[in-house]
Order: sequence, then C-alpha cells, then structure tokens
Amino acid sequence: MPRPTPFSCSLPTLTILLLALPAQAEEATWSISTGIRLWSNEWEANSFPYASYLPGNGSQPQRQVVAKMRSDAEIVPIPTLSLRYGNWILNGSAAMEREFRFNDNLSTLYASRREQDINLGYFFAPQFNVGVGYKRLLWDAVQIDGPTLSVSGAAPLDTHLALYGGAAIGALKTHTSSLPGSLSTRYFVSEVGLTYNLAGISPGLSSVSGLFGYRMQKLTVHRFPLADSAGGRYTSSISDFTSGPVAGLNLRF
Repeated sequence: MPRPTPFSCSLPTLTILLLALPAQAEEATWSISTGIRLWSNEWEANSFPYASYLPGNGSQPQRQVVAKMRSDAEIVPIPTLSLRYGNWILNGSAAMEREFRFNDNLSTLYASRREQDINLGYFFAPQFNVGVGYKRLLWDAVQIDGPTLSVSGAAPLDTHLALYGGAAIGALKTHTSSLPGSLSTRYFVSEVGLTYNLAGISPGLSSVSGLFGYRMQKLTVHRFPLADSAGGRYTSSISDFTSGPVAGLNLRF
C-alpha cells in the first residue's frame, strides 16, 4: 500500500475544520483535561549526521549520500495536559523516549527518540481553534526545535461521536554534534480520527472520551552539507517521516 502523503492526510483535516466553524463562543470558565495517547508508528529516518560514499562512475568521484532506514513499528505513549479558560487553551504533550530498531538486511541499528510540544490556542468557535507553539525533538546526536502554528477542530456526528482533525506547520532548526551552527528545517504534522464520549456507555462516564485516528509527521532538513571523494562540496534536502494509528483516552475535570 502506498505511503500517505502530507496532502492526502491534510484533506480530511481541512474538511473537519470547515465543518467545525459555525458555532457559538464558550463561556469564560476554567476546565482541565488530561489523557494518554498510544501512537503505533514506523519511523523512516535518515542517517545524518552520518553519510556513506557511493562508488564513483568512471571519471565521477564517489559522492556522499544520506541513507534512508525504516524502523519496526513501536508503540509510543504520549501523555497530554490541557488548561482552558473561556476561549483560551494551553496544551502540552510529550512523546516518551523509545528505542527504534532498524534492519536493512545487512545490519541492525537502534536509535532513541523523544518529543515535546507546547501550544497556546484560541477558540474562534467551541470546536475550532488556532494556536502558536514550540516543538522539540531529540534523537541521538540530533536536536530539532522551533516555533509552530496549528489549527484543530471537531465536527459532531451524533450526541456522543465526532470527527476530529488537526494540523501544524513549523519553521524549526536542526542541531547536530557533527556540524557547526544549525540547519533550516520544515515541519508538518496532521492527525484525523473519531472521538467518542463514554456517556454513550454510561452517564457516569460523561467526562471521559476515547479517540482513534491516524497521525503522520514529516521533517525536511534543507541544505544538508555533503561531500565527494575529490573534496567537492554540495548540499541536499533530506526528509524524516513518521506515521501510524493512534488511540487514546481523555479525562476532563
């Protein structure tokens, strides 16, 4: 099955956000939500800051390339916490550190990865908000961080069931121990799915909701420096892709 693209994943999100727009504003009251998500994802990683040489071709020198590697699926817990007052909401989440296994039929490699997000949003309608935030991602000798811009929303299907969707973009910086300075990095994430309020099972569970969806995340590093065996220098854009189903529970106080 072909891999989803950012465009194909963002179309359902856009539809949900448009459906969420026609609603009234929330009263100025406090609420707190906390939850846990489990993201079963495969990580298609690049091998920077390491690169290998491809054999030369006649008079052409060997050139460095950044190899792609795909991991086994790994379940990543993501605790979440939200504070809302009226139309304002502050969200925080942390993808817990997990070690991913890569196997290219010649060797087996391992890499650890963890992420943190914080976002301040404003609800233009009870089910639609726009936010600004900060993203940080760490793995091995690489740190990627910077500001983000996000949108999210939900569209009710019946009393307890709703479609939800969200997307974010970011202008991040990549730092590695092998390179001075930082590299410009484009960030995109999208998630779509269904939420269900458990009051549909028991009225006493009205503060608990479950969700099931699909999440994808892409990072593109621009002008990554490479070399050839003759001492020449050139740059290339390289991408990192993570995707898979997500399920979770959320409790609202």
